[in-house]
Amino acid sequence: MLNEDLTQPQGPEVAARVAQPYDLAARLSADFIISDTNCAANVLVLTSKEVIGSPASIDATNDEFTKYCPNCKLTFQNVSVPDWSTQITNITRSAIQSDPNINYIMPLYDSMSQFVVPGIQLAGATGKVHISTFNGTPFVLKMMQDADVVKMDVGENPSQVGYAVVDQIGRILSGQGPIASGDEGIQLRVFTKANVNEAGSPPELGKGYGDSFVQNYMKLWGKAS
Repeated sequence: MLNEDLTQPQGPEVAARVAQPYDLAARLSADFIISDTNCAANVLVLTSKEVIGSPASIDATNDEFTKYCPNCKLTFQNVSVPDWSTQITNITRSAIQSDPNINYIMPLYDSMSQFVVPGIQLAGATGKVHISTFNGTPFVLKMMQDADVVKMDVGENPSQVGYAVVDQIGRILSGQGPIASGDEGIQLRVFTKANVNEAGSPPELGKGYGDSFVQNYMKLWGKAS
């Protein structure tokens, strides 16, 4: 099973999981906003609570701002995944027009950004309101390369996730038993203008993370060359 955070309990019906670092990703996104605004952030956080990792991300976001920028303002708005394309743009525009001091949008999932950017533009806030988000989706990294709205995107390498899933399956089939916590050490990388070109030009899925994990898994499985 994928998509649960390490901080979330594993369901009794699940034989094994590869836990995702949603908590850490949200904290990194919050930390970037706090740093970039010199602790003067007014943030619209866009959530999708039906996504299994969202509760961990929301809790981590609240906790990180409380710890390091208690005077920062957070406004949470939930948008169900099927409504992203029809609601996010208007929600973003309306929020900025209602509170012109908003300076960051934090979509929990970076694919929301394609609908956030038009909302920022319609509100006349281009250059004033920016995005910090999570996933490292190639088209969002391309948005970062091409303009200055998406300032940070925490990326996760899907190739490493795939190897982690195979590792857990192999542990079960061999009788060894899975890693109980599901912690396969999935790595994250913070992408900004400074390093986004390492993801390719245009960005490619899984590029920019290195490949040392491949040899590490091969060694673990006794297949190292």
